[in-house]
Amino acid sequence: MTPKTRSEWPTPVYEIGVFVHDGQEYRSGGSFVSPTHLIGYVTQDNFLRSWDSTKILGRYQERSRRPAVFFGHRSHWSTTYHYGRVTTPDGAVYSGSGFGVGVLWRGKRMKANAKR
Repeated sequence: MTPKTRSEWPTPVYEIGVFVHDGQEYRSGGSFVSPTHLIGYVTQDNFLRSWDSTKILGRYQERSRRPAVFFGHRSHWSTTYHYGRVTTPDGAVYSGSGFGVGVLWRGKRMKANAKR
């Protein structure tokens, strides 16, 4: 059986805002940990944390970066994509991207035999 809402998911979801409109549940501002995906916020001390920084989700290591391009043009706000990997306390490794410190980072779990 597939969960109908995120609140029914069996994995840790850390959120700061939940509201219901016309029977639809909406959530915002949090982080998410599952066997396949990881979402959180990169901190200056190279950790991936929940939005309020109370939970450490893993250790962040930046692998590369490049200027952001939107609609074929470089961003005039000097935005940069940051690509990195996060290792969780249980040893799982996620690869993903974000826009740097203090901004949302999203990643997918790497296969166990993937080149690290």
